[in-house]
Amino acid sequence: MRIFGAPLARRIIFAVMIPALLVSYVVSSLFYMGAWQGFAALANFNLFVARIAAASFMAYALGQILDVHVFNRLRQNRRWWLAPTASTLFGNISDTLAFFFIAFWRSPDAFMAEHWMEIALVDYCFKVLISIIFFLPMYGVLLNMLLKKLADKSEISPLPAS
Repeated sequence: MRIFGAPLARRIIFAVMIPALLVSYVVSSLFYMGAWQGFAALANFNLFVARIAAASFMAYALGQILDVHVFNRLRQNRRWWLAPTASTLFGNISDTLAFFFIAFWRSPDAFMAEHWMEIALVDYCFKVLISIIFFLPMYGVLLNMLLKKLADKSEISPLPAS
């Protein structure tokens, strides 16, 4: 997105949303409660699974749109790491809170209805930790490689070392 912009990123996000919703529902129905239910499980509509799939769908949309917006606003900053870090923090908090709230607030699953906030907090911390430790450095390496490759063909300069 840093190079090609937000419109392409948004098109990609929206192109994968409906297939992701369908796959989420189908896989969750087939493995409901962590056990293989067989293909017969698809014959009946599972409201609990649908709620979780819909929560995932809506949270993904919200998180990705916010992620793209924050990244796009910060992408020209000289500090290459600022845009992906800020977009990760904001996109993931909105995604995580939206998912857990939609899926488990007043859920028929008593444990999740009671503890969704604590689980969401742990989930968010884990996502951010993984993103900063693994994805951010990889992003920097790949971005620099791409910018060098494009610089050979044009006047784009690679990332500064700082």
